[in-house]
Amino acid sequence: MLGAFRRSAVSHALRSCPRTLSARSSPQRLQFLYSSISGPSSTSKSLFHSGQFRFSAQVNAVAENSSQNVSVEELPTRFAELGERNILPRNLVENLTKHMKLETMTEVQRRTILESVKGGDMFLAQAKTGTGKTVAFLIPVVEKLLGDRSLLKTSYRNGRKIAPIDIRAIVISPTRELAEQIAVEAKRLVARTGLQVQVAVGGTMKRAALHQLQREGCHILVATPGRLKDLLTDPTSGVRAPKLNTFVLDEADRLLDEGFAPELMEIQHRLPDPAEVDRQTLMFSATVAPEVMGMVRSTMKRDFRFVKCVRDDEVPTHMSVPQKAVILQGLENAMPTLLELVKKSYDPRSTFKAIVYFGSTRETNTAFEAFDQLLVDPADPGSGHPLGKLFLGEIHSRLTQAQRTRFANWFRKCQSGILFSTDVTARGMDFPNVTHVIQIGVPKTREDYIHRLGRTARAGKTGQGWIFIHEQQMGTLRKLLRDIPVEVDRETLTIPSLKLTEEPHPPPLKPPKLSCR
Repeated sequence: MLGAFRRSAVSHALRSCPRTLSARSSPQRLQFLYSSISGPSSTSKSLFHSGQFRFSAQVNAVAENSSQNVSVEELPTRFAELGERNILPRNLVENLTKHMKLETMTEVQRRTILESVKGGDMFLAQAKTGTGKTVAFLIPVVEKLLGDRSLLKTSYRNGRKIAPIDIRAIVISPTRELAEQIAVEAKRLVARTGLQVQVAVGGTMKRAALHQLQREGCHILVATPGRLKDLLTDPTSGVRAPKLNTFVLDEADRLLDEGFAPELMEIQHRLPDPAEVDRQTLMFSATVAPEVMGMVRSTMKRDFRFVKCVRDDEVPTHMSVPQKAVILQGLENAMPTLLELVKKSYDPRSTFKAIVYFGSTRETNTAFEAFDQLLVDPADPGSGHPLGKLFLGEIHSRLTQAQRTRFANWFRKCQSGILFSTDVTARGMDFPNVTHVIQIGVPKTREDYIHRLGRTARAGKTGQGWIFIHEQQMGTLRKLLRDIPVEVDRETLTIPSLKLTEEPHPPPLKPPKLSCR
């Protein structure tokens, strides 16, 4: 089977990929200046020192801005308690406990909900996914809207019910998948309340999305920066937010990493002036980089609340999850090695869910097609797939948004499967019970490696990480990962060390036996 795979067109396509896979230089991070969002002011000068942020001074200032710390032990532990104390409205608590089946709050939720419902700005540093932060920032959004009775009044025009576009909350996410994931959670929270949630992301038909928004109305809009800017700047869209009272930026560091600063600047200019229309800003970031601190300063009130969501004694995922590096003889060994690892790990009687990360869309799609077309016997189309009914899916930029959403939902619901993906799923996406994260080639940055690995070992579950590289990439990998405990594994798998480029030599022909009569 492996020999047939090696000689196939898929193998040829794989060989034509760059030999270094995804070992590319890290792009320069964008410095987010104060003036890029709010316009120049005297305050912006305090953010710089010889052209650089005074990073340590800013962090200290943020800590000073935080209100008095409250012991976590003194905070409520159950969502029901928030209803009993009249902190949250009864219908919101019912949605949380009865319909979403959430009883005990996570530590992030305990530390943020009580503060955020007071209405102050909040910056959550090192807010990891898989800790309930989406619900944590949606609860104050919904609580505030439920307190405004004017939003829930039914309006009519010419005897017909009107669904007005009255956007009071905007949530910005760096990726389509994360935006749709947030919108799903928001819709569950507002079920049976009369509030409307809409999602606006790229990769979908703008006209169809606008039609739905105008037909159903909108109070909470979850969007990616590009599509939101498009809607706000289009005079014919009818999308405005003159009464905006909550503004949420999720994965702020990634928004800057991916160059969304111009879009964020334009969006801010299209929103009402915070000095005239008071609003709450909530920001979440996995890292506390100088660029992020610049955005914090430029968008939040001076007395914003700073919450660090990772305990000082907490061991991060990338230091606690077992991680192994496999050395490949050549690029052509990558997919056969992946197949060997899957066959060794997959047991139909238990859960096996793997996300396989590649550095490019081309590699991702090629690998998916190769696995999708595998046969036990390549010469027999009816011989079946060697992995049985194991789910296979792909997510990358060349797919339509509908295809990406469908694969993501299937992978979430399946018990066992493999998702071939680019980095679009590496941050923020919550796929339950992922047992393996497998990275093909050296990632572009250390952060990319860590965020990919973070898709496993979530919510108290176990997991493991693997990375396939060439011998000549070992130096790059060691330099990139430094103190991360990655063990080189040369024993578990046999295919990585095989020379698959050499044609097998047929056995020597035996001379025929001659008989004399």
